[in-house]
Amino acid sequence: MSAQKLTHKQQAFVRSYVRLGGMNATQAALAAGYSGKDGGAGAGVAASRMLQKPHILHAIREETERTLRAGVAQGAQVLLDLASNAQSESVRLQAATALLDRGGMQLASMSEHHIVVEDRRTDAELLSRVEELSRELGVGSRVIPGELSSVSPALVANPGYKKPMTVDSIEVDRE
Repeated sequence: MSAQKLTHKQQAFVRSYVRLGGMNATQAALAAGYSGKDGGAGAGVAASRMLQKPHILHAIREETERTLRAGVAQGAQVLLDLASNAQSESVRLQAATALLDRGGMQLASMSEHHIVVEDRRTDAELLSRVEELSRELGVGSRVIPGELSSVSPALVANPGYKKPMTVDSIEVDRE
């Protein structure tokens, strides 16, 4: 477990401590065979002392890493089983995708983007811009027919909504 030799009890403590997730050192000490007298007070003291020793902390770190590496293999096996045997196509696909991701072969992901562009110009500003563009483009005097489309009640309920001006046509003069 570590460079400095651990006693059998210390090794058992390290294994129990890691197995318990580091949540209860006294319980790990009791499981390792340290004194349970006085309601476990002796085991609690022994656990506290062990957790201050660098070689025991090092052994705990090594045992934790070993346990995690073993868990990775088990997790991969579970994913393989799900990818092969799950009844749901969705579960099989998710497991296969997870396996590919962890193997460095991430599938191209699709994403959906919604972009909302809100034009806050007034009718007068828009009319002015139409006139400006007609001058820039050299468009002669002509009539641009226009229609008013139906407006959604949800849009009208919006506090920032401005009622559109009814326009039958816009006459643009060339200067």
